[in-house]
Amino acid sequence: MKWLTTLGLCALVGCGGMKQKALEDAMVSIWNVGDLSVIDAAYEAELAHEVKRFVTENRDLYPDLEVTVDQVIVKGPWFVSMWTVSGTHRELDLPVQISGVSVRKREGGVFVEERMVYDQKSVYDQLGFRVVPPAGASAFGETD
Repeated sequence: MKWLTTLGLCALVGCGGMKQKALEDAMVSIWNVGDLSVIDAAYEAELAHEVKRFVTENRDLYPDLEVTVDQVIVKGPWFVSMWTVSGTHRELDLPVQISGVSVRKREGGVFVEERMVYDQKSVYDQLGFRVVPPAGASAFGETD
């Protein structure tokens, strides 16, 4: 939990690169190690529940899941992380690699908001799935 102490101190006095390193260490502990206690310490309770569910589901589906933190940017209460995830789908035995961005807002010493953006279609493509729209439907509002 050294990263949490570092993050707490930095929230009080401002520590630039130390905040980035603390967030990177937390992400590695959560995703690569599976330490869900880090989530309880870093997120407000309701959000922690959702984050734990998401992490558990993905670690179950991709047992060798590994997150690499490519970059972290901290601006005031906002923590932006760019990351790459790789793993092998448990049932299909196919590798997947995606990149994405998470944006977290920190208040009162915990994260109170998190948004994640990544290309879900690229996951489907790597696993061999085809996304087929309903007959007559168009993503752009046009009809056949």
